Amino acid sequence: MLGDIDICLEQVKRGMAWHYKDYQSEQSIEERVLYDRAETQARENRSGLWQDPAPMEPSAFRREKRRTSAG
Repeated sequence: MLGDIDICLEQVKRGMAWHYKDYQSEQSIEERVLYDRAETQARENRSGLWQDPAPMEPSAFRREKRRTSAG
């Protein structure tokens, strides 16, 4: 939070970040709803990373990177 602004939520709204579902249990129900709506809206508007026809989740990217660098 920066003052009254939730910076993480703003990033999700702008398509600059994913709503990382693995940690949503740490959010309040209200926050989960806000983040889910923000990501859905960003996807529908094809904002930021959602412009890519096949964006890769950060965790999948890291797994793939480890797999390819290990061999």
